[in-house]
Amino acid sequence: GSEPMVGTIGAVHNSKEARRRAKKRAEKERATKWEGLFKKADLDGTGNISRDEVAAFIEEQDGRTPDATELTFIMNVSDTNPPEGRLGVEEFAEAITAWQCYKEEFSK
Repeated sequence: GSEPMVGTIGAVHNSKEARRRAKKRAEKERATKWEGLFKKADLDGTGNISRDEVAAFIEEQDGRTPDATELTFIMNVSDTNPPEGRLGVEEFAEAITAWQCYKEEFSK
């Protein structure tokens, strides 16, 4: 009778739980990765990334510095407290992701 159904419900619950744990772990690994990159980019140790530090980080990673227009685009997309011009970890992740997307779209 109902015995297989209980097993199925348990398996479904376990797979949802496994997905939830995997997602949480991936988020933590992503955050740890970005925190490490952020510390590397925070040249003056202020705990925020400036426009110049974003440019220096991109130059180090890509071998080319974004021009003034590109850098303004990156900062506008990622700075959640404009016109502050200083990025936290999440904003920095957004800035670098925006740059990578920009390169893929416009640098072909």
